[in-house]
Amino acid sequence: MPSKRNVADLTESEIQFIRKTLALIPLHVLAQRLSLELLDLSAWLREKGISEYARPEELVYIRDNIDRIPAEEIRTQLRMSETQFALVVNRTLGLTTQTARSDMNMEIAIGKTRWLVETKLGLPIDDFLPRSISNTHFSKNDLFGCVDFATREKAKHTEYRSFPAVAFLICNSYPGIFRLFQFRHSKLGHPFRGRDGKRNILDAVKWVLETKFGYDLSSLGDISKNKHFLRSSDLQFYGIGYHWYRPYFKTREELVKEVVRISDKTPKKHSENTMALRQKVQGEDVDPRKCFATRCSAEPKMIEIHHIFPRARAKAEFGERFDFDIQENLIPLCANHHKKVADFNFQNLLRVDRKKWRSHVRVFLGGGVIQDAEG
Repeated sequence: MPSKRNVADLTESEIQFIRKTLALIPLHVLAQRLSLELLDLSAWLREKGISEYARPEELVYIRDNIDRIPAEEIRTQLRMSETQFALVVNRTLGLTTQTARSDMNMEIAIGKTRWLVETKLGLPIDDFLPRSISNTHFSKNDLFGCVDFATREKAKHTEYRSFPAVAFLICNSYPGIFRLFQFRHSKLGHPFRGRDGKRNILDAVKWVLETKFGYDLSSLGDISKNKHFLRSSDLQFYGIGYHWYRPYFKTREELVKEVVRISDKTPKKHSENTMALRQKVQGEDVDPRKCFATRCSAEPKMIEIHHIFPRARAKAEFGERFDFDIQENLIPLCANHHKKVADFNFQNLLRVDRKKWRSHVRVFLGGGVIQDAEG
């Protein structure tokens, strides 16, 4: 399939062709013939005064994206005047150009955040993101509503209070990928301070080693002696600078030594937990040795049992008494599909029977149908 062209590259003969055939041929056929994006062609026709009216495909685009993309961004993309855009949105579609404060919810905030990061800014979803994204990016792109919503919501959760609204938005938009301490933050009430500060520092370092560096915590002894192992600059990059661990450890070496010591206790517990979860996840349609994604051929040794709702999100949505390890919340996945599940919109499951959770995840991963019951 040929790549799409820029509408500005149309030749004079192609412009004449459009003028002659516009009333005779469906617009999407013209766009295909000229290798143009349909919306780009519609906007170009309006800009050139050839056809000023809003077309059905534009109405669909506005309707489907008004809660995800700032209204001004859509208007500019479609090259409509402010008056025309307001008429189309308010009268033709019966919508509003801004999400009212009372209408903003987590699903809308996540959709707008992901649009900003991935489409507007084009930022990779990697460990540079917490260091590069800021509230300013949201305000400059007419996403004040997201910041306002996040500011109100994070005040309800103790762990978010010393962190900016952007940390709340990014962590909820990409669950499991980032931790709060990776973001710029206030020292007041920080988890690395106070009664649990030392424990939180150690947990953070273990998470970085296991999740970001991919180390097996049970075998840190030998590699920890290498001079390149977990350098001070590495810790600083992930938001665990010397000023945070200095009250508990005089040097980086002391911190590493303690992490290695406590990690020696991790394998047995991890093994026991994994075995218990494998037994729980076993069901008629679930084999703990196989990735739950359709047609995935990952080897059994690459499969881990993961939670559909991460612990923090489960507590936030269902309360402290929610059993995090119930069968419906467990799913066997390979590492690749576990990363893909991070893009799943968990809000969609809040209105779904728990027995259908795994079916919805499987459909998201590219296969299967929604089952009435599982396992």
